[in-house]
Amino acid sequence: MRCSKAMPGTIRFLVSNAAVLLVAIMLHCGSGCAVERGAAGLGLGAVCGPAAACVEGLVCVDSLCALRPWPPDAAQVEDTVAPIDLGVPAPDTAVDAFAGEDAAADAGDAGDAGDAGEPEVDAGPATRVIVGDHTGAEAPSDDAVTLQVDQAAVAELVSPAAGTLATLEVIAVELPGGASCGVFHVVYWAPDDVGAFAVEPSWYGPALALVGSDATQEILISDGPAVPLGAFRVGLVFTGVCPTTPRQPRVVIDDSGIVTGTFIWARVGASATFISGTTLGLAGRWALRAGVDVPSR
Repeated sequence: MRCSKAMPGTIRFLVSNAAVLLVAIMLHCGSGCAVERGAAGLGLGAVCGPAAACVEGLVCVDSLCALRPWPPDAAQVEDTVAPIDLGVPAPDTAVDAFAGEDAAADAGDAGDAGDAGEPEVDAGPATRVIVGDHTGAEAPSDDAVTLQVDQAAVAELVSPAAGTLATLEVIAVELPGGASCGVFHVVYWAPDDVGAFAVEPSWYGPALALVGSDATQEILISDGPAVPLGAFRVGLVFTGVCPTTPRQPRVVIDDSGIVTGTFIWARVGASATFISGTTLGLAGRWALRAGVDVPSR
């Protein structure tokens, strides 16, 4: 499970059976033991496997290429993507899936307040609180975990106040052998009334292209979900490589030895689960931190 040591360094861009699941999620190290996927692949209903990948948009379920089950129990919606400038050399497939202007919505809100005959109260700007702790930049581990399709790196974090998920910071480095670019979605889980987490995400963000880099990359989230005071889970689910690259970047793990709140989330067919970092023998925490916008008092 341990391969070459990562060299991480902030780039900003917008944007059922437990045993079976454990086998499906075994760690893959670098380009030597990870299954690399190219642009070509098998069509719907074709027999698939580790050496025979499905075309982009399909997933291998029970050895057959099937439609990807995302988002759960909802009609398939085409991802909205557009090229962006990351400030560093990057594939042309880098996207800004979270881009959007709030001016129209703000104007509409102001108009509604005027119609009601009551002045709108300005609560002031929100305070952004960065949640999460890791040493992935200074002290990455030798763990080289390559997520497979429909698997996610997930961290359980604790917010000091209720607010809105506004950013996700990640260190995702290149795999050996050349440029890396993967299509990911930010995913979020809110706890229920007793503090437990369902396996299905509470919120599933649009597609974004994440390129390999030693620097921290900040994903800006438009209209993010509400975050409670206390624990929540957030992560990145991998759904395929970018069209111009055969490999995705890998999310860094630190060597802190702290694995509490570290998970891989995996979907296999109709089932999904969280598998803890302890069960997987990980060396530490994912290099993930969340920005929560807390209303000013």
